[in-house]
Amino acid sequence: MLEASSHHDVTQKCYREAVNHRGRSVVRRQGQQRKVLADVLPGKVATCLGALAQPVRAGDS
Repeated sequence: MLEASSHHDVTQKCYREAVNHRGRSVVRRQGQQRKVLADVLPGKVATCLGALAQPVRAGDS
């Protein structure tokens, strides 16, 4: 199970990649980051966060 800090880091990386995918630079605006990306890239962000939410099972690829 991921620790809170590492999960946060992975989540931020996910958002950053989603933003970079569209060439936008809203990452620095932490306050509106989730809202902006939820409007701009609902599918990509939801998919990424959905993958993070899945439990990691050994031997289950």
